[in-house]
Amino acid sequence: MKSIIPLIISCITVLFFQNCGTQFDVRVPSKQTITSTDPQFDAYIQEFESYYGKSVSTIPIGFDDLEPKIAGICYRSIVAGRTLNAYIAIDRDYWYKISEYQRINLIFHELGHCAMNKNHVPSDSVSLCPTSFMFEQIMSTPCIRDNYDAYIEELFR
Repeated sequence: MKSIIPLIISCITVLFFQNCGTQFDVRVPSKQTITSTDPQFDAYIQEFESYYGKSVSTIPIGFDDLEPKIAGICYRSIVAGRTLNAYIAIDRDYWYKISEYQRINLIFHELGHCAMNKNHVPSDSVSLCPTSFMFEQIMSTPCIRDNYDAYIEELFR
């Protein structure tokens, strides 16, 4: 019985989350397809900047048609450990299907990669809700709502 509990928790967790991109959600762009930020993202960017204390205006965010199961991708060109340029692509169809909390999760997650050079944070297998916006999948609305302050603290500390 004890060995089946982690399996059940894993299955439930998969149902609650949507993949946000490939490993580390970072790809090197072959051609930059997004050059300016779609106004729909302005409020999320402003909220991110209010916590971050820095502007992220050099990282445009826009809609794109992404691969299945990919909600967003941070594209970065890095030379000698320094980001030369970056932009974020958000899957158009997925954006309109998720809650406001999940939209915050998605934008903060991708800006965590592009602006803060953060990698994914593994899930704490003990709890149903991950411990970070940098978890590799979009979280459920209840997880984000109930742990929002802790996620903000963890991301910006």
